[in-house]
Amino acid sequence: MTIVNSGTFPASGLNIGLAMAPIALNAEITKLQADITGFGIAAEAQVSMVASFPPNVEGYVTVFPLALDVTALASAFNPLNWVSLNADANASLVIEIGLIDAMLEIVGTVALAFEAGLSSGSLAGWSYAGRTAGFGSRLIPATENGFGTIAPDDQISALIIACADFGSWQGFSTGFNTGASSTDDLGVTTTGEERLRFLGEIGGGEWNIGVYDVFARINLFLLELRGLKAAIEAQIDLSLGLNLPDVSVVVDAGLDVALSLALEALVDVQLDILRIEAILELAASIALSLSGGGLTFWSYTGRAADLGREFAPEVAGGLPGTTTGPSAPAYGVVIATKSPSAWASFGSIFKTS
Repeated sequence: MTIVNSGTFPASGLNIGLAMAPIALNAEITKLQADITGFGIAAEAQVSMVASFPPNVEGYVTVFPLALDVTALASAFNPLNWVSLNADANASLVIEIGLIDAMLEIVGTVALAFEAGLSSGSLAGWSYAGRTAGFGSRLIPATENGFGTIAPDDQISALIIACADFGSWQGFSTGFNTGASSTDDLGVTTTGEERLRFLGEIGGGEWNIGVYDVFARINLFLLELRGLKAAIEAQIDLSLGLNLPDVSVVVDAGLDVALSLALEALVDVQLDILRIEAILELAASIALSLSGGGLTFWSYTGRAADLGREFAPEVAGGLPGTTTGPSAPAYGVVIATKSPSAWASFGSIFKTS
């Protein structure tokens, strides 16, 4: 059996999953900003066209019949002519799909880690608020006969986190499940309270609530990127003269949908701006969750029955690395499991050793 005190960390050093989230969120903001920029360029072109109005009616009367001549359009839609006409568009699309692939790699890596960590189950745990020494002494009877579905002789892996500063603990608790300890402000001097609460055997998503909250958004963005890649690939095929549409269908459809597409583009930009604002609010919330410090971390491997007995001496004289004594308030959380696979999965979104 082994218990190891790894030192004191900021929340970002423990909740590694939540610390990864801004990477994916920044990718989404970059994509939305690019969409808005692209709309701005298109809008400038429209303004330039409007500035030339009223048009030369006599000239349009001459040009329109040729522009709408199906024979002329058919020539333009000839694959041999189409490729040369769309060489610049093809190059632009290839660059765009390269950027999408880069975003897919970044966001996909984060999403895979989140999915693995959130799906881990059978993680038993406690929250604690009370005198520092009581954290260990209370954990002894809570573990010596086993707990949940874990028998006393089962080999387990566990982590223990303790913090002396209630403000830091509250910040950490906005992104991680610490039970009622996040509301148990016991002051800054001494306390006789010893509140150890068993939170049950729950999954990674119920422990790492910060990652759980952001995962749905990241997953939706990942699906959006995949759809966008498929659409760009179709555009590249079109620019290469593959799967060209029937010319008469293009003429009929194009006249009907041009205005509606322009209006949809404007609505999309407004939605993009709202999405950016929502992401920035989420990023600010994540920053708050990761801002807490002074979190002392222990890892444990050994018999379930020995977890409390091994930990108690660690805090009998006070919280390591602080000047607080055994009766000073401390806040903590304990997580343990007998499943190596669950522990490995949870380790993708939270420090476990």
